[in-house]
Amino acid sequence: MSFLGKSLRSLPAVTLGVALLGMSADPVQAVPVGNQKTLKTARASDKWREAAVQYADAHWNWTTWDDSTPRAKDGQAQPYFECAEFVARALATGGLVPGLKPDDPQDSYYHYKAPNGKEYDLLLISDVFGYRNLYDFIMDYDLGADVGDDPAKARPGDVVVIFNSDYSDKLHTGLVAQEVKGDADSTVDAHNNAHYRRTYQKFDANGYAHVIHIDPGVIKSQKPAVQPPSDPDLIRSHASHAHPS
Repeated sequence: MSFLGKSLRSLPAVTLGVALLGMSADPVQAVPVGNQKTLKTARASDKWREAAVQYADAHWNWTTWDDSTPRAKDGQAQPYFECAEFVARALATGGLVPGLKPDDPQDSYYHYKAPNGKEYDLLLISDVFGYRNLYDFIMDYDLGADVGDDPAKARPGDVVVIFNSDYSDKLHTGLVAQEVKGDADSTVDAHNNAHYRRTYQKFDANGYAHVIHIDPGVIKSQKPAVQPPSDPDLIRSHASHAHPS
């Protein structure tokens, strides 16, 4: 494996990132920041889901987080804007990552200080000793529940995570763009490799995918810890393991 970065392209990378469809340019204020009260999010209106999918649909073929050119073709690698980061930025567009915006620097996602006081690497989906990844953030912050390999329960804005054969590691992630409708399969937007509205069955080629149903419900709204200054030399994007495209 290797760690790669836009500004440090020779470093090795460890994970993949995939996100189901769409995000908007500005994050939905679903998670107000700045007080210690427990507040309901905007889940009743599901506006955050629309925002996340809009972002995913608009950025599925971007090759870097901050530049729309050059654009990747379907199935093409995106080593500097991988799966976990893509999903994290979509969730941030929906207002579900307190203190982060979808256009914040990559280092802010690499060293994300959550309101619970823990630091997360939101560029990461794989299990790496010493790091808390995107999946850990979702679970620790009660943003969602792992409902297993059940695409019928997936809604737009939910997350799909692909595990290895013994479920000891996470290999890939994506964002659900469309739920099951009649005979139509749910679809997923993803990065590295670039995919737009790929059917769940094709995305789950190895049979080890789980749906993470995002349902913020009632969450604690706290002011996030101060983010560390951006250091381009530390920025890391996570390249992918060998995985069906």
